[in-house]
Amino acid sequence: PASPYPPPSEYAEVGSANYWEMASAVALGVAMISMSCTSFAAVYYMEHTMETKQSECAAYPTDEEVEARELKVAAKSVAYKRVTRWNNLPVVDRVLLAGAVTLMTSACHMAGNFGSDCFSTFTVTCTVELVDVVKTLGWVAIGCFVFGVVLFNLYQRGAKKRTRSVMESKSRDAENTQTAETPK
Repeated sequence: PASPYPPPSEYAEVGSANYWEMASAVALGVAMISMSCTSFAAVYYMEHTMETKQSECAAYPTDEEVEARELKVAAKSVAYKRVTRWNNLPVVDRVLLAGAVTLMTSACHMAGNFGSDCFSTFTVTCTVELVDVVKTLGWVAIGCFVFGVVLFNLYQRGAKKRTRSVMESKSRDAENTQTAETPK
């Protein structure tokens, strides 16, 4: 049976303006301007407060626990950067990282350059199943991307493990140095 209401495309006659589309564009523009102004104001007041209240902030004593944590995080960051330098990477990690980058990049290129071959067009009001929208090349792109993410996670797991071992060896060295320096 025919719907009693015509589809939205039939409401707009040739040469007539669609006021809802214009109102939506204006609302988005106003929202963008107001959010930008709010962001700039927040940054201005943060910088102003930092400049005017700097002496008050400097008067507070530093928290030793927080400072120790910050030093530990900084040392871990340095160790992670050293461990993940390309020249320091084991061959397995190089292969994992190169494979992840290749797969994810090719998936993005497939979806971006061959979008109509990967996915069917549909409208928001359509009730569609995922299987109806994704074509064969789309499943290939999705598979490449997911496999690339898996490879990258494996690479990160190895990098974190090596960083942890570097940090543990440094802490053991520091403990051994303190033990040797302690008078008996």
